[in-house]
Amino acid sequence: MSAFHRQGKVFGGGNTFGVQYGVGPGTGKGAQFGASGETGLGSDVKRTRIFNDMAIQPMENFGMEFVALWQKDESNANGSSTWTSVGVRPVYAFTNNFKLVGELGTDRVTQAGGLPAKRLTKLTIAPTISAGPGLWSRPELRAFVTYGKWNDAATASVNASNNGGPIYNNNTSGTSYGFQVETWF
Repeated sequence: MSAFHRQGKVFGGGNTFGVQYGVGPGTGKGAQFGASGETGLGSDVKRTRIFNDMAIQPMENFGMEFVALWQKDESNANGSSTWTSVGVRPVYAFTNNFKLVGELGTDRVTQAGGLPAKRLTKLTIAPTISAGPGLWSRPELRAFVTYGKWNDAATASVNASNNGGPIYNNNTSGTSYGFQVETWF
């Protein structure tokens, strides 16, 4: 079950506030956001999520997106955990087709059984070639550098997210870089 409040014309952009609740496959676990989750999940698996996403475009060459999220997962097998996340993404267009995108975000996930909470903070800088100066102008080609810092409790999760293996080993920070293309139609 989901309920959203969308408001347009907020500093040239819009705001979306949402509340979601799911049970079993309705939690979306193991699936893309908004899709049905694993069909084997029982009624003991529950997810509650509250979020706010605001995108503003107060000037033609400057836009910004803010997000805040709180999510609680519960199950008989795994106990409960709570995820909180906040982030900001400013975008400044120097020309009609060249932007600088930044992103700063932090996440905290509590763990069942009294284990320490996992924490991650990251900063990304991305020079971007774009079809236009707006926040949502696409397509975009970005070169990016991301620096992340996490605590010991998050080390296994950070390494598990790398398809090539535990490239960060027992470190609690790391840098990644690359290129990204984004488009929609």
